[in-house]
This record gives sequence, C-alpha cells and structure tokens, in this order.
Amino acid sequence: MGDSPSGDIIVLKVGTSSLVDTKTRKVQVSSIARVAETAAALVSRGFRPIVVSSGAVGLGCSRLGLRERPTHIAGKQAAAAVGQGKLMSLYDDIFSVLGHVVAQVLLTYDNFGDRMQHSNARCAFLELLNLGVIPIVNENDTVAVQELRVGDNDTLSALVAGMVGAKWLLLLTDVEALYDADPRTTPDAHIIRTVQARDIYGLRRQMQAGCPRLIPGAPIADSLGNVEQRPLPGSPKKIGNAATAGSCEAAPGGTFGPSSPVGGAGSAFGTGGMSTKLKAAQLATAAGTAVVVMDTSMIHLVSDALIQNEKDGREGFSSRALGTTFLPVPDPVPVLGRKRWVLSIPPSGTILVDAGAVRAIEAHKSLFPAGIKGVEGVWDAQDAVALVCADTGKEVARALCNYNSSDVAKLKGLQSAERSETLGYEGAEAVADRGNIVIL
Repeated sequence: MGDSPSGDIIVLKVGTSSLVDTKTRKVQVSSIARVAETAAALVSRGFRPIVVSSGAVGLGCSRLGLRERPTHIAGKQAAAAVGQGKLMSLYDDIFSVLGHVVAQVLLTYDNFGDRMQHSNARCAFLELLNLGVIPIVNENDTVAVQELRVGDNDTLSALVAGMVGAKWLLLLTDVEALYDADPRTTPDAHIIRTVQARDIYGLRRQMQAGCPRLIPGAPIADSLGNVEQRPLPGSPKKIGNAATAGSCEAAPGGTFGPSSPVGGAGSAFGTGGMSTKLKAAQLATAAGTAVVVMDTSMIHLVSDALIQNEKDGREGFSSRALGTTFLPVPDPVPVLGRKRWVLSIPPSGTILVDAGAVRAIEAHKSLFPAGIKGVEGVWDAQDAVALVCADTGKEVARALCNYNSSDVAKLKGLQSAERSETLGYEGAEAVADRGNIVIL
C-alpha cells in the first residue's frame, strides 16, 4: 500500500483564513486545489486522509456580500447554508479531476457526546476510508444551536482525530508556527519547533494569563493549586528546557499572520486562533495523535515530511523546520469502548488535584474530594473534565464527573463524610469513579 504499509490516518484541517481572501472576501480556489493535491498525494503513498475544512460560513458571507461573520446564531446558520453547498461543490470538482471520490460529513457536539452516535460516526468514517473515499468534514452550522456546537474546527479536527485513531493531525493555517511571543510586537520572538504533550496545558495557561513569553515546561501553579495570573519570568535568549520541552529556535523572516499566540480569531470570517490550536493539540495528543501547526502555503511538503518520519523515526516536520510539532503522550495506553468515548469528549472544565490524588488515579483508583485543590470552568454532572496535577500543570487523566462544577468547588479538600452536610444531599462518595477515568 505505497510507502505507508500501515495505512495511517492523517487528518488535515484547513482554516477559513486559508480558503477565503480577507480583503476580497472571495474563495481562493488555488488553496482548495493545494489541499486536494496534497490529499491525493497522501493516498498515492499509502496514507488515508480526512479533510476538516472550514469556510462554509466565510464563503456564505462572501456570496451574501457580508463584510464580517454574523454574530447571531440565525445569521451564522444562514451563511453556512449558503456556503456549505458551494464549498463541497468546489471540493468535489477538484478531487474528481484528480480521480478521487469525496464524501460530506457534517457533525455537531452531540455526535461526540452521545456514545451511540460516536460509535456510529466512527464506523461511518472507517467504512468511507476502507472504500477509498476522502471524507470532507465540517461542523453542521446550519442546524447546530449554541449548546450543540463544538465551536471551532481546530477542536472539531482534534475530536475527529481521536475518534478514528489518526496518527497525525495537521492544523494548516496562515502562520508559520507557534511563537514564544508575538513577532508583530516582539522582534526577537522565537519559533517553538517541538512541544511535549505534558507542556501543552502550561502553554495554554501562560497564554491565557497574558505572559510576555511562552515557556514550555514552566510551572504554572502556586502552592494553593490555583493558576498564577502574574507574568512568568523568561529570557528571550533561552526559552524552555531542551531536555524536557523540545527545541526553540530563531524565527525566520516574514510577517506574522492573524492567528496570534495570544489568542483571538484568525480572520474576520474565522473562529480560531493559536489558543484554539493549543486546545486542539491538548485533546489530540492525549489520544495518541501527533499534531503539527504549519502554514498552508507549505502544504506541498507534507507528504515528504510524513514519509521521512516513517522511514527514520524522526519527527519529519520539526527536522525539516516545518511548523510546530506537538508530540503525543509516550506509549499511550490503548483504550476501547466506553473509555475511548470518554477520551473523545471535549472537557468542559478542569479539576486541579494534589500529588496524592495523582498517585491514586495512576493506581486506577477513584477521585475523592480530599485530593482536589481547585476548579476551572463550568460543567454539569456527568460532563467530561480534565484532571490536572496542581503542582506540575500536567494533565493526568480525563473523567466523567459525578458532580457539577459548583458542587466540586464546595467539596474540594473535604473528607467524603462531609459531603452530605456541605451539599445538602447525599451524592456520590467519589467525585469521579475509577471506571469513568481514562489515564493519559
């Protein structure tokens, strides 16, 4: 089966900013053609590509003469309805010229949050790939209401990658890579070429805290287990620890695109930004998928970089100075059935736990209130949450939580016997049962 005997699944996510010209508001057919040619090249070399494509709302806005993305649900749904058909028509025409069949797959949050829907969607993807069809995926913006939306296609692509067990997720965007600072305002900003999975959570928190420099491997929690909001110290000459955080090197010349490492949408029509790409990388690497953030203009190098990685075991992208590679968790434990589903659900929040709780979780025990140090986010009972070590910032597990975020905040640090008096009702003894915890 070509150069990739294993038939690895590769997810290519292309953003709106790469498909719609922000000045003319017209679709860039050449960009779609490059994506199609790359996917075709991957097929010829034995890979099985899935394309997650933004652009329906942006293309709809262009066809409707709108200068900005609508802010209300009905406006987004209308733009998506106008743009999705045209977007798929373009993909179908171009892939047909290349001799390939494509399929439209539209998803909502429900397809991931419901176990049966998740299983059915996964089977559909695998059958399409077995038939040699290239799935073109987008969120079903036309019918999705706010509570059923994934929210952005970076996150959607990570969920799809986890669902199908992809080896690589490539986030194609309008910036070269992840920088340690905004190069538009920081002349000596560096590109971070490689990031370990354990460092992604810390980078996200640094970004959210507005740190002047992103430092892989830097501690982000104080002694109380609460995330620091003050800037972290950093040197422009030495960023991170090469032994634990990967390599950082000087950025080449050129301008920095709108997907800023301090967050924000990628364009007037887009919903992403570097912060959503870090979120996607955190989701995907936890499931064992390697992630690359790179410029869409370099997409023609993707096939060779993947083959290079297959041949010599090196990270083909970072060794070729292409983008930023986020390495998956080392030797991820295979998860099947219910636990695979738990791992694929986007976490609604974070529970910060102490070192004792980490040891208990890694020994396949339940999580109890006494080991909880803090709560981030808002969620309902039985939603998925990330379990993060308060001391190191490392995500250690995903879990279905027996309580909502408000109740967990009340229970933190207490003994289980105190829960009834604190909450006013009996409730479960454990905050998360061991059968609903997936260790990363």
